[in-house]
Amino acid sequence: MRKFLAGLVILLALSAACGAAAEGLATAGKLVAHYTFDEGSRAVAKDVSGNNNHGKIHGADTMKITYASYMWKLKNLEEVVKKVADLGFGGIVFLSREEGHMPIVLEIQSADEMDNIRRIIEQNDLDVHLHVPSMPMLLHARKEGKVLLKDMVDYMEGRIRKMANWIISTGKGKVISFDSLGYMIQNSGTYRFDLRLMCDILQIVADLVAPFDMKVAFENSTADREQISLPYELGKTIELINRKNAGILLDIGHANIAVNSGLMPCKNLSEYIKAIPAEIVEIHLHDNHGKKDEHLNPGEGNIDFESVFSALQGIGFKGNITLESAIPQNEKNQIEYINNGRENIEQLLRN
Repeated sequence: MRKFLAGLVILLALSAACGAAAEGLATAGKLVAHYTFDEGSRAVAKDVSGNNNHGKIHGADTMKITYASYMWKLKNLEEVVKKVADLGFGGIVFLSREEGHMPIVLEIQSADEMDNIRRIIEQNDLDVHLHVPSMPMLLHARKEGKVLLKDMVDYMEGRIRKMANWIISTGKGKVISFDSLGYMIQNSGTYRFDLRLMCDILQIVADLVAPFDMKVAFENSTADREQISLPYELGKTIELINRKNAGILLDIGHANIAVNSGLMPCKNLSEYIKAIPAEIVEIHLHDNHGKKDEHLNPGEGNIDFESVFSALQGIGFKGNITLESAIPQNEKNQIEYINNGRENIEQLLRN
């Protein structure tokens, strides 16, 4: 129904804009544009007539289904971005790498490849997210002798700024997210989790991206007491970050493990989601059996996704949903596997 209404709006808009000119072309037997409206969660209506009269869908839901590019183990990132766009995803999530202190996308050798990726993003109206695993970066910092809080903040700030600037430069940046792992500083010969370090980093990035209407987020962990997983901990951390554009990246797989651990005050995922006293700005969605991070497609584990989506609707979630399922090694048809995951999410959104 959503797709039909969006299509009707565009067709009426074209009729009003083109008027007699469009009618003349139709009389002459010439096709102006052909829209199939099968773009999935994107806001672009592609013209498949070959005339390149692509349109934008206005008034439809802004939530998009994005894909975690780092889950698709292909060496050619341009190929990954192209496949993600062709499958109808509304955005793509890049992963930072410590080796080059850049997002994965900046490790492309050719400037032409970089331009091609930008072009794919623009033509398909793809939202762009960046996910930053902190552990490799902080381990690298310690190897360079950075053990004091200020030194580690300065070290991470320089590298994250480079990553964030590329995402900003695409003009489609939405969220830069961080895990809550690895924020450990040395204390009397041992390492301990330091909330100040994580909050300082997120404050810096939040201020950097705020002028571009972007958000920062940190990810809930599983049930490790050295990390952040309890709902009240998530809310308290947002208070400490104290930035209007800061929120939660809710990893559904992590939450399922946390709830099944018995350490949570919540009986199920629905209760967990409703108990979070802060804005959820992005979802990482994958399935598991409640014991370990398996990164399965929705429906392959024991997560009750219907109740999850009902809870998300109940709290008014309007961010993007990132499919973060990993392609099994024995999977022969990778495209079909990823597409099945996307279609599962779209079905859940329709229900």
